[in-house]
Amino acid sequence: MTLRLGIDVGGTNTDAVVLDENATLLAAHKSPTTADVTTGVRNALMGLVEKHPELDLSRIAYAMLGTTACTNAILERRNLNTVGLVRIGAPATLAILPFVGWPEDLREAVGAHYAVVGGGHEYDGREINA
Repeated sequence: MTLRLGIDVGGTNTDAVVLDENATLLAAHKSPTTADVTTGVRNALMGLVEKHPELDLSRIAYAMLGTTACTNAILERRNLNTVGLVRIGAPATLAILPFVGWPEDLREAVGAHYAVVGGGHEYDGREINA
């Protein structure tokens, strides 16, 4: 049975959970969010492991991370880094360029650097372009 690890970094608490393949909650731990997101995530994970020693960590096949810090940074236009985006899907995705519909100030804040390269897959798994 494969497991899923989920971590949510909130403004007050960082939550870590483990779900089974049926989305049944197997383990959970809540710890205070820290100014350094990495430390907060580490604390939540260590707390989860200590609180639930029966967990077989080798069965974790998926890990998801959510954070309001990212959402807030985008909304407030603060603490954003320059980023680059690589879209795999040309020529099928060339009609709409990356960052279309983004507010101008947000595009400027992150740099809006991108490359569109060939390749990708259709929704059914077929290769678009070798």
